[in-house]
Amino acid sequence: DIVLSGPEVSGTPTRDTQAVMHSLLAEAVTEVLLVGYVIHNAIALFEPLARRMAFDPSLRVWCCLDVSRSWNDVTPSEELLRKFASDFRAKHWPWEPRPKVYYDPRSLNPPGPTHSSLHAKCLVIDRKTALVTSANFTQAALQRNIECGVIIRNHNTADRIARYFEGLKETNHLLECRV
Repeated sequence: DIVLSGPEVSGTPTRDTQAVMHSLLAEAVTEVLLVGYVIHNAIALFEPLARRMAFDPSLRVWCCLDVSRSWNDVTPSEELLRKFASDFRAKHWPWEPRPKVYYDPRSLNPPGPTHSSLHAKCLVIDRKTALVTSANFTQAALQRNIECGVIIRNHNTADRIARYFEGLKETNHLLECRV
C-alpha cells in the first residue's frame, strides 16, 4: 500500500500518516519498532501505544531516534542525552511504562567526518508489517505535510528491517538512552 499525505488531488487517494500509523499500531500484538529522525510534541501519536503497553506489559516497544548536536554546540554529550531524555518524558511520552530508546552515538560527535544522524523513518509491527515513510514524528509531518510512504505487509521484509536495527544495537552502533 502507498501512503500519500497532503493536499487532495483528484483521482489520487490520500490519508494522513498519523491515521495510518495509529491503524498499524492497533494491529501490534508482540512488538513495535519506531525509527525516526525528528520528534516534536508526539504525544498524539504515542498515547494510544502507551495505553496498549500499560494494558499489555508483554508488548515490546522500542524506538531508535536521532539525538542531535547543533552545528556549533559544545555541550558535553552526556548533557545532550540528559536533555533529550527529559524532553522525551515531558513532551513525547509522559506515561509509564516507557519504551526502550536507542540512538546513534556518532550523532553527538562534532561536525566532521565522524558525525552522522539516524535519519531513517519507519514503523515495524510484529516483524510482519512495516511502514517506511518520509514523515518525521511531528504533527506537521503526520497531519499536514506532503509525505510519501509505503506499507509493506511482508514478514521477510519487515523482519529484515527489525533485525538490522537489532544488529545495530548488538554491535553498539546504537546505544540505549535511559528515558
